[in-house]
Amino acid sequence: DQRRSVGRFNTDDSNYRVESAKLLATTMYFLKGTPFIYQGQEIGMTNLNVKSLDEFVDIETHNVINTMHSLHLPKSYIDKSIRNGSRDNARTPMQWDDSMYAGFSNVSPWLMVNDNKDVINVKKSLKDENSILNYYKKLIKTYKEYGHIVKDGVYKDLLPKHKYIYTYERRLNNNILLVISNFSNKEREINILDNYKDYNKKVLLNNYDNESNVLKPYQSVLYLLTKE
Repeated sequence: DQRRSVGRFNTDDSNYRVESAKLLATTMYFLKGTPFIYQGQEIGMTNLNVKSLDEFVDIETHNVINTMHSLHLPKSYIDKSIRNGSRDNARTPMQWDDSMYAGFSNVSPWLMVNDNKDVINVKKSLKDENSILNYYKKLIKTYKEYGHIVKDGVYKDLLPKHKYIYTYERRLNNNILLVISNFSNKEREINILDNYKDYNKKVLLNNYDNESNVLKPYQSVLYLLTKE
């Protein structure tokens, strides 16, 4: 019962929707706990684009709107808060294709279909080698292969006070999964790999083609570090 993950966690730059969706997936998957995919996450579905707050269906959303009005909060604040926070954002029909109801049904669903279905849908994603969906497939394959490190590896936050870079390791004996993620729309320099000069390094996942000490906007890289 939350808004869509794309657009949260300092990833609200629509110019980098694809990159930030891949970043969020990589960052989440190698943390503790059992990962899951909420419908639409694997194609980077976004919040519902409504013309009016009346288009939201959720009863709780309308209760919150009424409460805000009774508190005489500014209309601009109410509009922004509800658009960002309504649970309906994540309840929109799955966008399978670009047909009238996004391939979800042959009749009008109980909740409106997001109008970006022509751009964001499964059919289109399957044809794009660099799509979020195909990245998720690589991610799941990687997770299955190295899941033992995620399951039993010790977690360590490497830069807990950094405002934009979230980097952590999962260490199991001489094997380390290292995740480095740039939660900003600007390039950020990081030299964390200098701490692992005694390790063999292999890139398992990267949502960009480049690899350097300067991370691109919303770049996330997963390394496997090993000692012989």
